[in-house]
Amino acid sequence: MGKTEWLVDSGASSHMTSVRDKFLSMKELKTPVRITIADGSTQLKWAPSG
Repeated sequence: MGKTEWLVDSGASSHMTSVRDKFLSMKELKTPVRITIADGSTQLKWAPSG
């Protein structure tokens, strides 16, 4: 994998990355969470585990 860039949004309630080794720990979610991205109209389902 190449260089990883972080875009910081100080108004965001959560931050995310696709690089799992950046996390110290993860927990499995029983129910996927809905994530609304910056455009306000696009929702994603996400259920990380680790």
